[in-house]
Amino acid sequence: MLEWFGIVVVTTVLLVILVRKSPLKRVIVYEHQKALRYRKGRYAGTLGPGQYWIITSSSSIVPVDVRTEFITIQGQDVLS
Repeated sequence: MLEWFGIVVVTTVLLVILVRKSPLKRVIVYEHQKALRYRKGRYAGTLGPGQYWIITSSSSIVPVDVRTEFITIQGQDVLS
């Protein structure tokens, strides 16, 4: 019984080390965002809201805010 416990502990430690060293990265895209995905510097697609795992060595994600933004534009006093 103790032998199995040792195997389980060693396996768990190795999995934790493997996950920490892996080139995977978790990316969260929020409801008010879209994300542009680039693979090797070229546009590869658009991601909607959600959670994604990407390979950091070949891909990158650029979040873009798509909320409506209101700006005030000063009026022109005299039209000519």
